[in-house]
Amino acid sequence: MRYIVTPCGTSLLTNIGRGTNGLIAIINQYSNEASADRVPADPRAQLKTLLGTARERLQNESRLDELRKMSAEINGLTRLYEHGWPAGNDIHFLIATDTWLGRETAQCIRDWLESRGQSVQIAPITDLSTHGLATFQSGMAELVHWCAETLAPLRTSGTRVVFQLSGGFKSVQGFLQTLAHFYADETVYIFEKGDELLRIPRLPVRLDLEGMVREHFSLLARLADKLVVDSQEVSALPETLIQVDDGKAAFSVWGDLVWDQVGKPLLGEIFRASPSAKLRYGPSFLESTQELSPDRLALVNTRIGDLARFLETGINLNRLDFKALAGNPRPPSTHECDAWADRDAKRLFGHYEGEVYVLDALGNALH
Repeated sequence: MRYIVTPCGTSLLTNIGRGTNGLIAIINQYSNEASADRVPADPRAQLKTLLGTARERLQNESRLDELRKMSAEINGLTRLYEHGWPAGNDIHFLIATDTWLGRETAQCIRDWLESRGQSVQIAPITDLSTHGLATFQSGMAELVHWCAETLAPLRTSGTRVVFQLSGGFKSVQGFLQTLAHFYADETVYIFEKGDELLRIPRLPVRLDLEGMVREHFSLLARLADKLVVDSQEVSALPETLIQVDDGKAAFSVWGDLVWDQVGKPLLGEIFRASPSAKLRYGPSFLESTQELSPDRLALVNTRIGDLARFLETGINLNRLDFKALAGNPRPPSTHECDAWADRDAKRLFGHYEGEVYVLDALGNALH
């Protein structure tokens, strides 16, 4: 079984609409609109008709060569299989742009693959469009997060991941080609304008940034937690990792990638300093966290970041579950939050001193 990642563009629509006067211009003009109701009535009606035609032709066409002419995505996908037709128990991820036509086209490809017995998911990548650089960068950051959460565990378990990059917009293809070095076992393309599939194996790429990440670990962890970081605080970091808006710093797409590849593994090794002026470690807290295994230390570090975010923004994530204690079961602690919910279900206990929250101890859940 393989997991096959395919970016989807609008080649299906442009190829089918090529013979209709003015339709290509309409596709290009409205390809980045987020929803159908943002398109004027007349071109919207034409595009809906085109989408209906595309679905019908895909489902009714039985000639492989004609299907390949209709869609760059299908052209690449069918060349992954010995006899052209998708077979076996592969699972497909379709990367659609966050636009009306992008989603509709991806659904057409999904329906065709499912009619061939394939399992298909459309990956929901928010803001993924080519409308402008800022939106595109936001979408790329979401794509990095999706790869980290979805593909990285698959590769760790030994499952083969293939990036099939014969379709989709060129800007998305280029970015996925870079991500493939970290999240795919193989990348495939249609070679130039021919019929052959070009296969590129995963290269032994390693981000040699561990020294920098260790040196600035606390700061980078704050950025990963989406806490407020002033632009002056990041002056020592490589510029490519950071983007600044209105004096506030955040990870760029490449910063997200570096944190995922280099920073996250260190969460199980380095006990982070308090990430917020509103959070302080009490005199017994560090002692209560001694002898943690790397996976439990990573969870505690992550939850401390969640707690700091709650104290600064009021966002109480489900995995944090910050709440007041009933009665007075564990003085001086007045509140608790989850450290982890599996195994022995530990909690982080603490209390307020003015506007500062003090972490008292890591301990067993109170039942």
